[in-house]
Amino acid sequence: ENGVEKEFSHQDIEKIVNKSVHSKYNENGELKKKSEKLPDCNDCHIYNYPPRDVGGKAGAHKFIPPLDAVKVCARCHNNPEILKDFNLPNTVVSYTETFHWKAMRHGADNTPGCINCHSNTEKDTHLIESKNTPTSMTSKENKGKVCLKCHESGSVNMAGFHTHASSDDKGRYPFEYYLFLSFKVLTASVIYLLLGIIFLEHVRRLFPNLTLIKRGGR
Repeated sequence: ENGVEKEFSHQDIEKIVNKSVHSKYNENGELKKKSEKLPDCNDCHIYNYPPRDVGGKAGAHKFIPPLDAVKVCARCHNNPEILKDFNLPNTVVSYTETFHWKAMRHGADNTPGCINCHSNTEKDTHLIESKNTPTSMTSKENKGKVCLKCHESGSVNMAGFHTHASSDDKGRYPFEYYLFLSFKVLTASVIYLLLGIIFLEHVRRLFPNLTLIKRGGR
């Protein structure tokens, strides 16, 4: 390995990836259905810009800016075909509605992206498990602890809501869907009511003698 005397091999990383949700193999070592659409090394590690070296170990530890890391995940998690094939919600859209994303877009380089919350960074960043796996960073038992890595004075209940809830996903988040729909209906109703009042006021001013109801029996 460049910059260090330790002999390097990707075999250990391969074993970790095969334990992750991105593995092309199931628990029995058999290929999953549509495994060809699951990411491999090149899907995440080949970029259109030169990687940056950190820690003074040339070629050993490379990372990409958080904003670009999100874009890497979005290649699959914002792809309608892949979302449909694996029955996944579009978590990229919901993430872009958060303060984390907005801060990142304005240049913050210490804002958490996908990897910070979804990968087990204490073991290996390649270990990204399903939220249904008890050891997953985003499992019901652990997701609150993830927030505390940055929000030290926070509570484990900070992530006690639907983190990636989308008001466009009626099937998965019916409460959020109908709540947002009711706000849209309410907002539209108020706007059209005001426009109607303004229109009638303009008619009255343009035609002051106009009467729609006959008075005095005439």
